[in-house]
Amino acid sequence: MNGAAGGVGTFAVQIAKSFGANVTGVCSTRNVDLVRSIGADQVIDYTQQDCTKGGQRYDIVLDCVGNHSFSEWRRVLNPKGSSSASEHRPTFRCLDFWPV
Repeated sequence: MNGAAGGVGTFAVQIAKSFGANVTGVCSTRNVDLVRSIGADQVIDYTQQDCTKGGQRYDIVLDCVGNHSFSEWRRVLNPKGSSSASEHRPTFRCLDFWPV
């Protein structure tokens, strides 16, 4: 859960836990305790570690920040895993259609 301490992320962590998921939350140093307190099993401090470059693999990635590309998330997804984002930043392809 990238952005686990934000408005969408805090709800998503708790909903995932209510379904019995093992949740890894990604947040800044100041929010590590908060993310643990709402139920995350593991917490990655993005100021210390890039969550897209670790050896851990995930079945589902929810990106609530939009600071990594899909190809970066694909590196940490299991072969049949899926990725979803609540925040998308325009890519160069999108700029042809939606100027910023």
